Parts: sequence; structure tokens; C-alpha cells
Amino acid sequence: SSFITGNRCERGEILGDPKDSKVKEKLKAATRHIDDVPDMMRRRKELLFADYEPAQVSPQKDMTIGLPRALEFWYSMPFWKALFTSLGFGVKISRESTRDLYEKGLPFVPSDTACFPAKVAHGHVLDLVGKKVDRIFFPMMLRAQPEHPQADSYFLCSVVQGYPLIIKESHRIEGEKLTPIDIPAFHWYDDNARNEQLVDWFNSTFGLPRDIVLAAIQEADKAQNSFNTLLQQEGAAVLDTLTREDKFGILLAARPYHNDMLVNHDLSRYFTRKGIAVLTIDSLPGIWNTDLSRIRTDLVNNFHVRMFSAAVCAAEHPALELVQIVSFGCGHDAVLSDEVSRIMKDISGKDPLILKLDESDVPGPLNIRVTSFVETVSAKRKGHITQEIKPLGDPYPVRFQKKDKKHKAVLIPTLSPSFSIICASVFRKEGLKAICLPVAESRAIELGKKYVHNDMCYPAQLNIGEALAFLEKHPHPEEIAVGLAHEECDCRLSHYATVARKALDDAGFADVPIVTTGKDKKGMHPGLRLGPSFSYRMLHGIIICDFIDAMARRLRPYEKNQGEVAELHSRMIRRTARAFESSIKEAISVFDEAVEAFNRVELLDIPRKPRVFVIGEILLNYHPASNAYIESYLEANGMEVIMPPMIDAFKKESATVKESMKRFHVRFPLAFAIENIITDFLIDAKLEKLEKRYMNFIKFETKEKYHDLSRHIEGLVDKVFNSGKGWLIPADIIEYAKKGVNSFVILQPFGCLPNHIMGRGIMKTVKKQFPHIQVLSLDFDPDTSLANIENRLQMLIINAKEMQKAAAAAKTELKKHVY
Repeated sequence: SSFITGNRCERGEILGDPKDSKVKEKLKAATRHIDDVPDMMRRRKELLFADYEPAQVSPQKDMTIGLPRALEFWYSMPFWKALFTSLGFGVKISRESTRDLYEKGLPFVPSDTACFPAKVAHGHVLDLVGKKVDRIFFPMMLRAQPEHPQADSYFLCSVVQGYPLIIKESHRIEGEKLTPIDIPAFHWYDDNARNEQLVDWFNSTFGLPRDIVLAAIQEADKAQNSFNTLLQQEGAAVLDTLTREDKFGILLAARPYHNDMLVNHDLSRYFTRKGIAVLTIDSLPGIWNTDLSRIRTDLVNNFHVRMFSAAVCAAEHPALELVQIVSFGCGHDAVLSDEVSRIMKDISGKDPLILKLDESDVPGPLNIRVTSFVETVSAKRKGHITQEIKPLGDPYPVRFQKKDKKHKAVLIPTLSPSFSIICASVFRKEGLKAICLPVAESRAIELGKKYVHNDMCYPAQLNIGEALAFLEKHPHPEEIAVGLAHEECDCRLSHYATVARKALDDAGFADVPIVTTGKDKKGMHPGLRLGPSFSYRMLHGIIICDFIDAMARRLRPYEKNQGEVAELHSRMIRRTARAFESSIKEAISVFDEAVEAFNRVELLDIPRKPRVFVIGEILLNYHPASNAYIESYLEANGMEVIMPPMIDAFKKESATVKESMKRFHVRFPLAFAIENIITDFLIDAKLEKLEKRYMNFIKFETKEKYHDLSRHIEGLVDKVFNSGKGWLIPADIIEYAKKGVNSFVILQPFGCLPNHIMGRGIMKTVKKQFPHIQVLSLDFDPDTSLANIENRLQMLIINAKEMQKAAAAAKTELKKHVY
């Protein structure tokens, strides 16, 4: 019968009966007080879903399109709403997120470790079904145009890219009678590509002519621009007021979908209740003019770029403090949080508040964190504890120079033991000293866990831990450079060097430079340029490595003399590696010898053992310490292990570039396009040439090539979706299921965003197509319970053997009937 304000009892005020008119007036006054404090997060939501009244360029249609209030739409809703409205469609948007809406969608969530913004999307789709819309539109946004002039930020988060596919498949598989869901794949590298892709889709789906669609796109652009302009105008006014009144406000640095009040737990209210104004990144004037030249990470994602721009602005502006929202299970946020903290500390000594939010609804701890932060900031400002604003420091002050080629040895991390041995030899052929690191043991794992952000993926922790363990024992670390893989992509692999630089600094190896494969946009190793000769040799090395490893896997479970295959495999890998230091021709000659040597291995005359196909994130797939030596464990328990060829993972980028130009009207720079076309051609040509030699192996079995594999996923997922292992996971599983393999293991690091899509999300669809197969998905991190892993593997092994017995019995029975 009483109403108590506030959420800390000792400070609450008992107002009395809430039905009393005086109490009602007091409550209204309190609400007005909060509403008088500028809250650009709430205002952003109002503007995002407002009606911008586009001109209608096509007759009204008897069709309503549903747009879910989820994921990428929190950035682009004005565009899509105006586009469909202008074309004459009715448009309905799902209602605001609530606990009830979220919980209704929970049965359809395929991955428990997916982020909260992804999980809540299922409820929004169900809400649109309840609204009786005719179609639901939820595009797979695979690439986007960069927002910042200093960034090549074409990538989006893997979940933003692929979750519409998971939404469609998971609801369909669960038997929910759904409205049709359109999930076109879009590669928006520039305006021309965007326009042509939209023209193609609207024409093929609704028969709309080109000129009408282009006219509607202009209306959609106007709506999106109006949203951006209004938001920044109002944000500028708030910032001016704060500056004039010598107050501070909170810049909430978040991805657009963190603006969902359920997802952020109504975070802005925690500040406005204290009289503190709140701004969002895109409400900040001049946010796209920040200098990001000294940011340590690769600027590959627009939403990441926004975070770094916000950190620079908050560090430099006297009226701003920064609060960063991160999602539980988002591996990228491990990189962002470290870098945001570095930016603010280096520029002005400010400390951000970093809040990790998920679906748990416990306001008390959140209120404590916010209150502590506000009181700390207020105390600093009251005591005038400020630091002079300085330029951001050099992100990589120690560089590998040309002179270092003679004096420093490059540490080659483990991808697979075979690959790394060959890679070290190819480095030596380039005139470098190279040391192949030993496979991670307990100390390397311990150091990786200690010095690498714990939300960073396990592969990064392992590779960096291997380097730290070596440096710890080496008497002369000044003679060492740390080598790491690098690729511009939407995976955490793009940021290994970023994380490694911090780890090396913190561990006392600040003078040790970093060398990476791929493009060196940060100038980490100006003295090293790995050109076409390196790539050409590595191409041969990867293919030969794949074939030698495959021969060993095929024979090892059946060898008569235990240990013979392992010894032969090790000897041939090392001989091949030494041969690469001479010439490619010499390495191919050694490979021919390897085939002959494997053919001479004495084998037991026994039936073929149950086969298990192991696939997943590339390092977890091949690095034995990362996956708890799963290959040895399965073989010791009577299984024959099959793994995919490593070359497919190296081919997918060039193949995707070709496909983007062919089907998506993408116009890449000429040199880049030619480079990828040649790369794609060379991989196929060398694979065909070396496979002819591999066919002399007595147990040779055909493996479908990359482009042939794509036929298995037609109608399931577009083959331009290559996030992580991308469509290769379901395609490889389907290929081997058709070949009689019934057991599959998918390996992924905890928090691996691409594997939420292909490693887990799409598996129900694959299982429906092949109901007899068993698929086991395993997550790994430094604290993975090996007992739990072994228990789950034992279930798979027992089932595999039972299936083989049943198949053998059925075959025997069939023979009786035939005779």
C-alpha cells in the first residue's frame, strides 16, 4: 500500500498510498525532473523509429513488410522503413523489447553463448508473426561502407552478418509456422554496389523496375540523413550546455543495438536520475573527424571505429566521461576495451567505466558500479585532478627494421606442428632467421591467460603464450621478434598483434618487435615485406603439408608397428621443410618420396574403424594443445580421424572477392582485384598439380575442392558468407555425411562469433537433412574441463561404434537375402 522511491532502501522515501493525489503529484514531479535531464540514448530511439515521410514513388501494395527492432536495424531503420514505404509497402516494426518478448523467443536460440542482442531478436520475429505481417525482412549485411575517412572498415560483426540466417532456420526447424522471412545477402562496398544489389533484389522478388527502386533509394537516403542530422544537432546543443555550465556528461559508447533499453538495462536512467546528461556516439558532433592514425587495432568494423572515435573525443573534451557497454560473450570487446582504456589513459589520464551486460536482470550491482564511477569522477573534478591533454602515443614504438633481419630471429607460432615447421623454412628462404616455437605446454597456457584479456579467444592466448614462454627462458630477448598471423577480417585474428603488443609490454618485453603475415598497415615491421615469392612457396607448403598430414591420419589407426607412422610423418615433414630452403622443385621431389614411404607402411588386415570428421576454427582444428590432443584421444579410442584441408581456409578470401565482383556488382581497386583473381587461380592450379602426385598414395580418397563444395549449401547459406570457417563447416559435414561418415566434432573457442552461426546455429538444419549423423560442438578456453570434454567424446565414440555394428549387421542380413 506504500510507494518507496529509489532502489537503495536506506535512501528511499516513503511517499504513501500511490492512489493518493498528492503522492501522484510527487511522482510526476520526480519523473519530470529526470525527463528534464538530456538523455540522447532515449532521444536516439525516438528519432530512429520516427516517420520521415518519404515520397511514395510506386503505387500502394496490398502487402505489409515486418522489420524487427533488432541488431543492424538499430543503425539503419530510417533507411529501410523509408525504402519500403516509398515503394508502396505497408511497414510494421516489432514492439519494444520486454522480458516477456525475450523469453518467448528463447526456445529458438541455438547457441547459449550468443550475445543478448542476438537472443532477443528471436522474440522480435515472433512479435511480427503475431502482427500478421505478410513478409519479414531481415537482410544478412555482410559488408558495409566505411564511415570514417581513415578506416577501411568494410566488415561487420559476424552475428550481425549471419544471425538472420539463424533466425530463419531455427524457427523453421522448431516447427513454428512462420511468415516468410527474406534474408538477402548484401555486400555494400560503395553506393553503386548497394544500389545495384537493391535493384536486383526488388526486381527478382517483387518485379519492381530499376528506375522506381533507385528513386525509392533516394528517399531512403534522405530519411537516414535526416535522422543523423537531427541527432547530431541535438547532441551538439547538449554538449554546448554542458561546456557553458561547466558540468560533465556521460558518453555511452556502444554498438547501435545496445540502444535497446532491455539490452542495456535502461542504463541511461542510472545517470539522468543523478542529474547527469547522456550522449551517444552518433549524437556527438565531429565524431567522424577524429584522428585515428595512432589507434593500435585494425580499423575493420564501423562499430569498432565508433568506439575508438568516442574514446578520443571523451579523452579530449573536458565535459565528457566515457562509459562503454560490452556484451557478454563478445570476443571483439576484449580488444576494444583494452584499446579504449589505452586511448583515454594516454591522452588525458581518464578512466572509462566498462560494463559487461547480458540477459541477467539484477539492477543492484549495476547501480553500485555506476554510483562508484560517478562519485570517483566527481571527486576528481572537484579536486581539479586533471591531466594535460597529450597526443596519443605511438601504438607500436618498437619496429622490426631492415637491419634486424641479420640480428633478430622471428618466432613462428604453432598453427599445426607440420605447418609451422614448413613456415619457418619458408621464412629462412626469405633471408630471415626463424625459430619454430614448441607446441604450448602448461607454462605457455598460464602466461597467455595472465597477459591476454580473458575474453580474447583461446587461440590468441595460446600463440601469445607460446612466445612469452620462449622469451621467459631466452637469455637474450633483444635477439627476438614475435611472429603472428594477421588477416583483415571480422574475426579476432585481425587483432592478435594488438593484444600481443600489450601482453609483451606488460610482461616486460616492451623492446621485442612484432612481425605479422598480411598487410602491415600499422608499420610494425617496415624492414620486412613478405612478397609474392613468400606466398608462392607457402602455397606449395600448405598443400604438401595437407597431403602428408592426411596420409598419416589415414594409416595411423591401422599400422602394424606402433609408432611407425608418427616417426615417418615427422621425418618427412622436416625433410620437406629443409627442401623448401633449397627450392620448390626439391620440396615436391621429397613429397613424392613421402608418398612412396607411406605406401610401404605395413598395415593390419582389419575392417575400417568408425570415422569421425573434426572441423572448426582453424587453430583449434590443427593445434593439438588447443583442442586437448583430441586427434590422439579419438584414435586411442578406436576411431579414424579426418580433418579438412588447411588450404580451403586460405582460399576463401580470394574466392569471396571473385564472387562479390561476379554477383554483387562490387568494383574493387584494379590491383586488389587482379591479386585475388590470380591467387584463386594459382591455388586451384597448384592443388590440381600436386594432387596428381598424391593420387599415387595407396589409400587415396577424393576430397571435393572448394568451389565444388559450395553445391552442398545451395539454398541454405550464400557462399559469400565466409565469416570464420563460414559455409565450409556445413558443406564439409554434408560432403562426408554423403560418404558414410556418421560422427562429427566441431571445435570453437569460447565466444567465437562466427561459430555461433555455422558451428552451432545451422546444425539443426544439417541434422534434419541427415538425421542419422551425430554432431558434437565443443568450446575451448584455458579453463575448459577436460573431464567434461572426455565424457562428451565418449558418448560420441560409443554411439559411433554402435552405429557401425548396426550397419555391419544390416549388411550381413542383406547378403543373406541376396544369396
